[in-house]
Amino acid sequence: MIHKTMLYLSSVFRKGRAKHIKRIIDGLYDGGQFSADKPMKVIDVGGAAHYWENIGLEYLRSRHVHITLVNLGDVPDSSSDIFTYVSASGCDLSLYDDNSFDLAHSNSVIEHVGDWSEITKFASEMRRVAPHYFMQTPYFWFPIDPHYYLMPFFHWYPRQIRVWLLQHIPTRAIGRIKDFHEANLSVDSVNLLDGKQTRYLYDDGKLSYERILLILPKSIITSNYKQS
Repeated sequence: MIHKTMLYLSSVFRKGRAKHIKRIIDGLYDGGQFSADKPMKVIDVGGAAHYWENIGLEYLRSRHVHITLVNLGDVPDSSSDIFTYVSASGCDLSLYDDNSFDLAHSNSVIEHVGDWSEITKFASEMRRVAPHYFMQTPYFWFPIDPHYYLMPFFHWYPRQIRVWLLQHIPTRAIGRIKDFHEANLSVDSVNLLDGKQTRYLYDDGKLSYERILLILPKSIITSNYKQS
């Protein structure tokens, strides 16, 4: 039941996010500078093609959008008229010059890149490679961390308690992590942000919240795109 509820909520918020992203793309496209010969260049740091398929491939084609998907490790060899795959770290996009893209995008990634030092590098690189950005991440002060949704308040507990919980209680759909080392790595793999941290990282952006029942903030969105 909890798993189905989380999937439903994720679907609802993805649809809202898609509308937000389309407004940005439409606003950029209406400037009249993009065409089949000069596509709108989007970098999606830590992204996947299926995310954009939910937004609509034909819609993206109609707006002449080309998306570079940047991820660690091996990437598919194939490219398409919409997607190019690149292996790189979002904390170091030095293979790209300043403003190489029109829009930098990140969805539920910044919380996975490491400690505060790596998080600041990630945000800085996003802002460097494009004049406009859209960033979404789960909100620290929401009582359920979506990565460990079977255990409310999990991310608020001290580190040692979180490691113990991962080893002894199913906090995720995949169950317990029995190995002590792996449990510690799992704790290190998620660092949720609050509003103050996000405003510091993206100080020229407008911060908003995705809310449960229009009241309880669940996720943070920040973007510096201003509709003209």
